[in-house]
Amino acid sequence: MPKKGIIVSLLVLAGLFGGIFLFRNSPAPSGNQNEEAIETKGNEITVMGVIACLPYRINIEGQECVKGIKGDDGKVYALNSPTGVENTMNEGTKVTARGVFQPANTSVDDSASFIYDGVLVVKILQKR
Repeated sequence: MPKKGIIVSLLVLAGLFGGIFLFRNSPAPSGNQNEEAIETKGNEITVMGVIACLPYRINIEGQECVKGIKGDDGKVYALNSPTGVENTMNEGTKVTARGVFQPANTSVDDSASFIYDGVLVVKILQKR
């Protein structure tokens, strides 16, 4: 893996783990989300969408695809999946995911490599 890829991977991991801390101190999600795309169960949500590459904040030729979910609600979810199952799925694969949502803190995340609405710590990810 080239040095640039390693750096990008480390930045993503740092953002994901930082989000865990921020999520624990954040208020519960508001009820103005698309109910068909997101269902809340305790601290977990269910998101329906498609596997997609996370959009980079700055596009440079040769950037690798870091997969996330483009939700049916229009939001982009970075994934924190211990199994990496999303990497076995092609872009455009329709999925349903369940996990804990950690909203992106835009005041902190402006320097992040990717543009996303939050991180979904995945417990279940399956094709639909």
